Amino acid sequence: MSQENVEVVKWLVDAFNRRDLTGFASKLHEDVEWVPALITRVEAGPADEFRGVEGFWRWVAATDEAMSVFRIEAEAYRDLGDDRVLLLGVLAGQGRASGAEVRAELGQVFTIRDGRVVSYRGYLDRAEALEAVGLRD
Repeated sequence: MSQENVEVVKWLVDAFNRRDLTGFASKLHEDVEWVPALITRVEAGPADEFRGVEGFWRWVAATDEAMSVFRIEAEAYRDLGDDRVLLLGVLAGQGRASGAEVRAELGQVFTIRDGRVVSYRGYLDRAEALEAVGLRD
C-alpha cells in the first residue's frame, strides 16, 4: 500500500501543477485536515480555516489572490510507512501584485487512506518537515 500512497502524492503534484484542481480535490477526504504552510505562516490564519474540501477551495482562492504562478517542484518522495508520504522540493511562484519571483524550500506531509488525503501539512523549511516526521537530513 505504501508505494500506492507515493503514487497518489505524485499524481496530486502533477494535477496541482496542471491546475486540475477539481481532480485534485476529488482525492481529498471530505473532512481533510488541510494545514498549508504559506498562507497560515504568511497570513497567520487559523489552521482550521482550511478544514475539509471547502477549506481546500478557500486556500486555493487565497493562494490565487496572492500568487499569479504557484508550482510545486518535487525533488524527493519518501514513504514513511504509516500511511504518510513526505515530499521534499521547492515552491516556485510569482506574487500577483508585486510580480516578485518566489522560490522556497518546501516539505509536505500527506496522510493517505484508501487512496484519499485525510491530512496534509505544509512546511516552508525542509528541516522542519523532516523533524516533524522524526527524520534528519
